[in-house]
Amino acid sequence: MSVGLTCKPFLLWFMSFMLAAIAVSAVALRGVSSSVYVYYPETQDVAFLPPPIVFSHPPSVGGGYDVDLADRLALVFTDFEAYPLPGWSSRGGSWSLDSGYKGYGLRGYDTNRGGIRGEASHYYLTAPISGYTRYYVAVKVKLVDGAGDCGISLLNSAANNFYEASVSASSMFISRFDHPETFTLLNSTSVSLAVGKWYILLLEYVRAEGHNTFTLKVYDSSGTELKTLRASDSKFQPYYAGVLVDEETVIFDDFAFSMGDPRVIRVIGAPSGASFSVYDDLGTLVASSAAEGGVAELPVLTDIVVGRGWNGRLYSPELSINRTFSSIIGGDLYEVYGTAYDRLNIVCGPRMCSANITVDLSGLAGTYDCNVLNISVADGYTYYASLMLAYLEGSPSLNLSIASSLGSELQPLRIVDGSVIPDEVSEVEVAGVGSYIRLRCPPTTSGTVYLYLVYRAAYGPAGVVVAYPIMLMLQR
Repeated sequence: MSVGLTCKPFLLWFMSFMLAAIAVSAVALRGVSSSVYVYYPETQDVAFLPPPIVFSHPPSVGGGYDVDLADRLALVFTDFEAYPLPGWSSRGGSWSLDSGYKGYGLRGYDTNRGGIRGEASHYYLTAPISGYTRYYVAVKVKLVDGAGDCGISLLNSAANNFYEASVSASSMFISRFDHPETFTLLNSTSVSLAVGKWYILLLEYVRAEGHNTFTLKVYDSSGTELKTLRASDSKFQPYYAGVLVDEETVIFDDFAFSMGDPRVIRVIGAPSGASFSVYDDLGTLVASSAAEGGVAELPVLTDIVVGRGWNGRLYSPELSINRTFSSIIGGDLYEVYGTAYDRLNIVCGPRMCSANITVDLSGLAGTYDCNVLNISVADGYTYYASLMLAYLEGSPSLNLSIASSLGSELQPLRIVDGSVIPDEVSEVEVAGVGSYIRLRCPPTTSGTVYLYLVYRAAYGPAGVVVAYPIMLMLQR
């Protein structure tokens, strides 16, 4: 946002700072009637009403760090805790719930009615995957009979041709089936799998210049790699992804379709030496690792869909982090950010209608994300509020937003290296207590931001627009 304060901007900002208290007060006049012949002095009583919106220091609670999900590479994941699953379809086979790796799993029994690949049976995603040129498919399998094979299937749009990356008790192979009866073995090798034990299949798919490249890895339940197999072909580009069973009964669990490697979870922005652990919803430790160079990598290959697919927990004793997420999935990227309120110095004006905020970013390892100023509405009404930039000193990078107690959050005011990223100015409704201004910035930034909290009444006809000045200084 270009403001155009080119002549003594600080003086203009200071003048608005002084006028803010007057703008939010009301003047009540009491007149005394006069006679034509007899004159009495006129009196005025000035009554300053409390401002409807006031600032205050945020509550001094919370530790120095917290963590949040920054990116999720898995587009689809399931722990097969329910059947049938929305967005999935079957072609042949008998499918039901059974005891899984943790909780339930998907039991697939080949009924020889799949109509393809020797009457094999498929359970697959109905959402197309043809728009992706590189991805991973992971699934956990347990052979029940040991007479046939099972694995990952990549089908065409008609679901009658497919690629198969499968294992049996004695082999692993990558093949292609073309309707109605053509089977092409692309590559195979021997491997020894025990009936009744869990194994992990990880298929990496890459399409380039019209060619498909498949890399299949097999691991035991401890995460030890048993074999790797590669193959390539150019017959068709896969349209659906799923699982397959042929002349076998199999239990499937921990399925993920991901845009990145699902074997690890990464935590960034952490101080070196800080340790992290992942626990599942049953309280079982899944993985742990210490941060090096600001990054911790936690191996979750043995439980890619952590636990039963919900309420995974990320724990760091050094940073006092103990955060539960709705799900934790292999390939996730988490970011540590500072929340220490002791890094804040806030001075509010005498009528709490202005604020000077100083944030100390020195020594901070990760992104700073904190509520830096509380906003309270004292008169019981609802107001529309927004943030308006006046000018900058230095070249800071930050996001500022208003989070409302009513549950909404303002589109952030974004500044990158001293330049405002153009965004449509938006307003958010504020009422009562519990609204605040939220700052998010990298630990390496510095500078001073002069801005206004602008508000107007959300009831009745359009009225006066009031601006409260705020100075935000970032130091490191």
